[in-house]
Amino acid sequence: MARKNGGTAFYFIQYSPRKVKYCADFQSLSNESYFDFHREAGWNHIYSSYSSFQKWTIWSREFADGEKSYQLKHARRVAIIYTMMFLPLVALYIFMGVFLNNLPKMNIAIYLLCIFVFGSYIVRLWLYYIRLRKQNDFRSP
Repeated sequence: MARKNGGTAFYFIQYSPRKVKYCADFQSLSNESYFDFHREAGWNHIYSSYSSFQKWTIWSREFADGEKSYQLKHARRVAIIYTMMFLPLVALYIFMGVFLNNLPKMNIAIYLLCIFVFGSYIVRLWLYYIRLRKQNDFRSP
């Protein structure tokens, strides 16, 4: 991966095939222990922004096939947690929109927007989990 013209746009240079994870991390303040912690966990420091106010760091790490199951478990856990957080909100907004007919038009629009936003989070998380599961099933012997 290489940086383009000193900005925050990056492009990939083709090398021999590898399985690499990239992580973009934002830290308002970062010290040397932050970098040591990531290096000890096996991450390679690729880039850090020069700004002291907004510190973006990009890390990379090669991974083995066995780590895919961890990623799948993590995606499932995140999908379940966010579903438990957002589904009650979606149900509440639907309830308020259906049973409270005397609401001003602006409130109804806000409720519909909230239903769409929270519902889309839930759907996208589960679609991501399903896509990972299919990839994992496809690659398994």
